[in-house]
Amino acid sequence: MKQLLLLAALLLSAGYTQVGQRQGAKTPYDTAQLKRTYALAHQYIYSYKPDSGYIYLQKTFEIARQLQQASYELKCYLALAYYYKRKAQLKKSIEVYQKTLQLAKQQGDTSIMASAWQGIAMIYTDQGKYRLATDAGLRCLRLAELAHDTIKQSRALIMIILTHQQLGKRKLAREYTLHNLSLVKQMAQSADPYKLQQLSLAYSTLANQEGIDGRHAAALANYKKALLVARKTNDASQVLDQLDAISTYLFECKQYDSGMVYLKELIELSQREHMEASYTVSHLTMLALVQKHSQKVDPVTIARLGIMLFNDSTRQAVKPEYLASIKILVDLEQEAGLYKEAYHHLKWVKAIEDSLISRNGIEVATMLEANYHLSKKEQVIRQQQVNIAKSRQEARDQELRQTILSLFLVFTTSFLVIILVSYWHTNKIRKKLVAHKEEIQRQATQLAEQNRLQTNLLKVLGHDLRGPVISLKSELAVVGEQALTHGGQALSFRRMQSVVDQLYCTLDNLLHWSMLKQKKRKGFVQPIDLSDIVNDVIALYGSSAFLKKVRIELNMEPVVVLADESFACVVLRNILQNAIKYAPAGSAVEVSVRSGRGQRMVAIRDHGQGMASIPVFDESEKMTSCPGTEGEKGTGLGLVLCYELMQLNDGYLSIESTPDAGTVIYLSWPEINEIAADQNLLVV
Repeated sequence: MKQLLLLAALLLSAGYTQVGQRQGAKTPYDTAQLKRTYALAHQYIYSYKPDSGYIYLQKTFEIARQLQQASYELKCYLALAYYYKRKAQLKKSIEVYQKTLQLAKQQGDTSIMASAWQGIAMIYTDQGKYRLATDAGLRCLRLAELAHDTIKQSRALIMIILTHQQLGKRKLAREYTLHNLSLVKQMAQSADPYKLQQLSLAYSTLANQEGIDGRHAAALANYKKALLVARKTNDASQVLDQLDAISTYLFECKQYDSGMVYLKELIELSQREHMEASYTVSHLTMLALVQKHSQKVDPVTIARLGIMLFNDSTRQAVKPEYLASIKILVDLEQEAGLYKEAYHHLKWVKAIEDSLISRNGIEVATMLEANYHLSKKEQVIRQQQVNIAKSRQEARDQELRQTILSLFLVFTTSFLVIILVSYWHTNKIRKKLVAHKEEIQRQATQLAEQNRLQTNLLKVLGHDLRGPVISLKSELAVVGEQALTHGGQALSFRRMQSVVDQLYCTLDNLLHWSMLKQKKRKGFVQPIDLSDIVNDVIALYGSSAFLKKVRIELNMEPVVVLADESFACVVLRNILQNAIKYAPAGSAVEVSVRSGRGQRMVAIRDHGQGMASIPVFDESEKMTSCPGTEGEKGTGLGLVLCYELMQLNDGYLSIESTPDAGTVIYLSWPEINEIAADQNLLVV
C-alpha cells in the first residue's frame, strides 16, 4: 500500500512539473506572435481603426500574461487608456492610467510611469483642468529625467508650456520653452528622424510663444526653422503640420500673400501624398476665402475646389460636411461671373439640404427605434441581472445552510465523542476506585487480623507469663520467710526476690504500654485512697530498698482522688522503683502524700545523680534509660508510660532535678468534692 501511494505521489509531481513547464515555456514563435499582435493593436488604436486595435489589444493582454511579459502588459495598459481617451471615456481612461502607474511602480519602470502621467496631463488639458495638467506634466518630467528619456522630457515640457500659456504664465512658459529647445538641440545632433521631429516641434512651440509675446519677426523665423527641420525628416505629416502652422500665423498677421504661398504648397503636398479629401478640401476652402478677402480670386482655385467637391467619386453622394465649402464656392463663382456653374452648384446645395432634412428625419426615426430596442434590451438585461442576483443569493443561502448543517454535524459529532470519551474515562476511574476500595478492604482485613493476633499475644503475655511470675514471686516470699532462720540464705533470697520484682515490673509496663497504644483500655475512674496504694507499693519494693541499704521515709496523710486504681498503682510503682534504682546506698527516698490548692499530690524524692536535662515526653523522641547505682538496667518506657497514664486520669506529672543532688517527681490529681466521693463515676 505504501509503495502504491509513493508511486501516485511521484506521478502527480511529474504531471505538475510538465504542466508548469508547458505554462512557463517561452518559444521564439510565442515571442514573435506577442510582438506582432501588439504592433497591430498599437497601429490601429493610434490610427483610424481604434475598435480593431482594441480587439488585438485583448489578444495581446492574453499572450503577455501567459508568457509573463510584464513590460508588454504595461504597454497594453497604456494603449488601452489611450483607446478610452479616443472614445471620450475620460474617467475610465484615467482609471487605467492610474492602474498602470501602480503596476509600473511595483516593477520600478519609470519610463512607463512617465508615459502614464503624460496621458493624464493630456486628458486634464482637454478638460480645461490646466492646474492638474501642469502637476501631471511636472510629474512626467521628473520621471522622464530619472529614466534619462529626453524625448519624454521634451513632450512633458511642451505639455507644461501649453498649460502655462493657458494659465497666462508667460514668463514660466518662455523659460520652459527655452529649456525644451536647449534639451532637444543636444538630442538632435544626430540625424535620427524621430529626434528631428522633436526639434521641429520645439521650434514651433517657441514660435508660438514668441507670437504670444508679440515678437512676430522672431516667431516667423522660428516657424521657418521648424519647417526647415521638418523637411529634413522626410515625413510628409510633419511638413504639412509646419506648413499649416506658418500659413495660419501669416494670415493672423495679415500677410496674405506670404501665407497663400505656404498654403498652396500645403495643398500640393497633400494631393501628392494622397491625403484624405476632406483635408485638401478644407485647405482649398481656406485659400479661396483668403483670396476673396484680399480680392485676388483665382479661377484656378475655384476650379480645383469644384473638382475636389464634385469629382466622380462624390457625385453619387455629396458629403454633408462639404456643404459649407460648396456655399463658399457658389459665392466665388458669382463674383467671378461664372453664373452657370454657380446655378448648377446652388442646386446641389438645395439637394444636399433637402437630403439632410430627410436624412435627419430618418436618423431621428432610426434613433427612436434604436432607443426603443435598446430600452427593451436593457429591460431584458436588467431582468436577467435580477434573476442572476436572485440565483446567486439562493446559491449563497444554500451554501450557508450547508455550512450551518456541516458545522452542526461537526459539533454534534464532537459532542458525542466528548461524551463517549468522558464515559470511558469515568468508567475507567470507577473501576480504579473499586479496585482501590477492594485493596483497602483487603488491607483493613489484614490489619484487623494482625490486631487480633497481637491482642491474643498480649493476652498470652498477660496470662501465661504474668501469672507464673506472680506465682514465682509469691513462692520466693514464702521461702524467704522460712529462710530467716538460716542467716546465710536470707540475703540470697532477698536478691532473688528483687530480681523477680524488676522482671515483674518490666513485664507489667510492657503489657500496659502495648494495651495503651492499641487503645484497648481507657481506665475505670473511681474514688481511691492514695495512702493505701502508696503503702502497698512500698511493701512491694521494701526488699529492694533493704538490699541497697536505702531508707524509705514516708510522710503521708489520708488523700482520696478520682482515678483508675491500676493506673495509679503502675505510676507509683515505676516512680518508686526508679527512686530506689538511682538512690545511693545509705541515702533515703522521701515519699509524701498531701493535699492543697485544689489538688492531691504525691512527691517522691531521691538523692541520687539527678538528670542533666528534663526529658520531653514525645513519641517521636527516642527514650533512653541510664543504669542505676548498682548497674540496674531499664527499658526507658517507665516515665513515658507514667506520663500518659496520668494524662488519661486528668492528672499531671512534673519533674525537678539537679545534677548530683537528686530528683523530685510530683504526681497530682484533681480535687474531688463530697458528691463525687460518694458516687462511683465511669470516665472514658
